[in-house]
Amino acid sequence: MQLNTQGGYINLYRKMMQWQWYHDANTFRVFVHLIFSANYAESRYRGILLRRGQALTTLGKLSDDLHISLRSVRTALDHLKSTNEITIEPTTKFTVITVNKYNDYQTATNETTNRRQTSDKQTTNGHTNIYKKNKKENKERERALAAHGTFGNVMLTDEELSALRQRYPYSCDEKINRLSRWLENKPERSFRNHYAVLLDWLEEDVGSADQTARTSSYDIDALDKINTLEGY
Repeated sequence: MQLNTQGGYINLYRKMMQWQWYHDANTFRVFVHLIFSANYAESRYRGILLRRGQALTTLGKLSDDLHISLRSVRTALDHLKSTNEITIEPTTKFTVITVNKYNDYQTATNETTNRRQTSDKQTTNGHTNIYKKNKKENKERERALAAHGTFGNVMLTDEELSALRQRYPYSCDEKINRLSRWLENKPERSFRNHYAVLLDWLEEDVGSADQTARTSSYDIDALDKINTLEGY
């Protein structure tokens, strides 16, 4: 005779703390043990039909499993029968114990588990889709990059260059050439996204938009203090 020890969950509501047998240690342990042991699907054992929510056991087995005396097991079962928590049906060799509200416990658990699994799956799929989208966009951007600047090492797409020149008509080309010189002098380093770097520089030096020509106040030596990433 095997206990139902397969994976899964049972549902125990917090209001069980108000249950009349909650503070009776043996009765509580026996009841929870029966919920764990009960069949979650109909089956047969040595010709005995066991329905969902039923456990096939003996007083001795419960005593051994829970490490409490036979007398304590009998008392706990009497308590549970008296409040209609369980029904006991003796057979020739075993005892069939039915947890009367098993469906209430396990159905709620299954629904909760299903909701959790669905939510986890949706979250995982969502993250996967975002990753695939970003990866695709990065590849498309890499294919569209063109070289600019004094040394031809500032990589921008046509759309990015157009956006920079439209927003910063007086300062854009100067900044591109300055970044090109810096990259030429620091071949061991590279920025992950040249467009992002230029936006930061221009916004710091010029502001949100380039209305009139002005002299840059940006200190090129400050680049050495900026965190850079190797390659891309």
